[in-house]
Amino acid sequence: MRSPFIQYRCTSTNVHNGGELLLCSAPRGRRASGVVPALDRLARSLQDLITLVGDLRRAGIGFRSLHEALDTTIPGGRLVFHVFAALAEFIRELIVEGTHEGLDAARAAGKRLGRPRPCPPSRSVTPATC
Repeated sequence: MRSPFIQYRCTSTNVHNGGELLLCSAPRGRRASGVVPALDRLARSLQDLITLVGDLRRAGIGFRSLHEALDTTIPGGRLVFHVFAALAEFIRELIVEGTHEGLDAARAAGKRLGRPRPCPPSRSVTPATC
């Protein structure tokens, strides 16, 4: 008897997006699901993850994440998935805003930002004393 489970190992080196392999190789039909150990192992960005889960749903394939205990085959699981996605996007925007505020404060304080300039070629000193 053939096992209904198929296991694929995906990494960023052998498959750009593990979801592409999941979408192509998963069987279609009732109760078909793709299972991942954690959401961050499936897609590189939040937008990729949302798009992938939508594509899986349109193809009739469920999605489950073991670490987050998400199951998008039921309405409650889809709700939790989208709440997680919204929170992740909100936190990302807060981080970006805080970074910009910190950079503005450093500029206002007169700090030099960015990579240090290299030593001029005319000086024959070690890089540590430039």
